[in-house]
Amino acid sequence: MKKDIESITNATGILAKLHPKTYAFETEKYSQLNLPEGKHSGLIAQDIEEVLPEAVKDVVQPAQYDFNGKKMSEEVSFKAVNYSVLIPYLIQGFNEQQARIVELENEIQNTTLNSNENLIVENQTDVILKNENDPILGIASPNPNNGQVAIDYFIPSSITSQVEILFTDASGSLVQSVKINQNGNGRLNIDTHNLSAGNYQYTLLIDGLPFATRKMICR
Repeated sequence: MKKDIESITNATGILAKLHPKTYAFETEKYSQLNLPEGKHSGLIAQDIEEVLPEAVKDVVQPAQYDFNGKKMSEEVSFKAVNYSVLIPYLIQGFNEQQARIVELENEIQNTTLNSNENLIVENQTDVILKNENDPILGIASPNPNNGQVAIDYFIPSSITSQVEILFTDASGSLVQSVKINQNGNGRLNIDTHNLSAGNYQYTLLIDGLPFATRKMICR
C-alpha cells in the first residue's frame, strides 16, 4: 500500500536542530480552545516547521455562534505539531548513533602494533613510553569479546628472563597464566568461553615483576 519508499538519512543531524521548550498556554486569550493550564514541555511548531515541515499542519478553529446566531468567539488559526512524525527519525537517529559506536569500537580493536614505532602502554599506575627496545603488551581484540580474544605482544631480544602474561578477574584472582617462550612479535589466542561475563585484566610480567596491565571485557 506504500510507494516512493526511501530510507531516512542524517536523522541525528535533523534531531540536533530540534530544541524542546517549556511553555504555558494563553488560556485566557484563547478560552474557546479549552487549552490546559500549567507548565508544559514540547516543541514549538514554528521552530520544527523549519526542520520537518511534514510534522506541522495548519489548523483552523471556526468561529463559534450561539443558537441566535450571535458570534461568541472569533476564528483562530494556529499551527499544530504531529509528534508521531518524529518517531521514525528518533529510531533512525538511534540506529545511526549505534552504527557510529560500532565503527569507533572497530577502529580501536583494529589498532595495529608496530614494534618499530613509539607506543604508549597504560598500566594501573602510570604511563610508559615504549620504543623498539621495550616490551609491548597489545590491546585485546575484540574488546568486548564473546569467547575468543587475541592479544599481540613484543618481547625484545635483550630480555632473557622469564616472561609471562597473567589474567585476573575484577577481584584480582588469578584466572590463567601463559608463559612466553620466544622473543619478538607474538600473538596469544585465548579462549574465554569458560569465563563469566565481566571485566578482566591481563598483565605482562618480566622476571616476576609487572611491566604493563590492560583491561578486557568478556560478554
